Amino acid sequence: MAAAAVILDLDGTVWDSRPWFANAIARLSGGLAVQVKRELDADASIIQVMKDYGVSKSQLEWVAREDGGTMQLYEQVIPTLDRLRARGTPLGIVTNLPGWIVRPLLEATGIGSYAAAIATPRAGIPAKPKPHGLRSVLAELKLEVDMGIWFVGDGNIDAAAAEAASVRFAWASFGYGSEVPNSTDKVLMSFDELLDL
Repeated sequence: MAAAAVILDLDGTVWDSRPWFANAIARLSGGLAVQVKRELDADASIIQVMKDYGVSKSQLEWVAREDGGTMQLYEQVIPTLDRLRARGTPLGIVTNLPGWIVRPLLEATGIGSYAAAIATPRAGIPAKPKPHGLRSVLAELKLEVDMGIWFVGDGNIDAAAAEAASVRFAWASFGYGSEVPNSTDKVLMSFDELLDL
């Protein structure tokens, strides 16, 4: 049975954002991209690293608008999203990145045109692992929770959010997480395996 809906995380699932953020922050701060990337690879928050390097929200947002199209998507992202769209599979996005950086990046990469609903942390929608973002997207898609709804992410907080929202979880093994999270229903070896959900 084909998925009733697919909801995606972004970092480590749709795109490999660490090199892009490392280069952007280094460019704006005069720092070294390799050092910034090392911090991001150690799971430092992008927002905290940005602040540590003295980069403002408006500066990073500007770079996202001007240069966001160079964000590295994982292999087969666009063809897979095209096929899901052709099937009529509703698509949503739930990310812990703030909306002010997500919006320009989704527009610049073209990913935003595929998503009928997007949730980022804000008042009333706490960050994952809380399930509020998933519930918000489901409500916007006018869908009830059922076994045909999948959340695809690369980490433990994604798996915990899926479990709390009572949706199935597919682990993007090609992303940042190194171990299969508990409560994983399916392991994806590549992005195009979404088509088998």
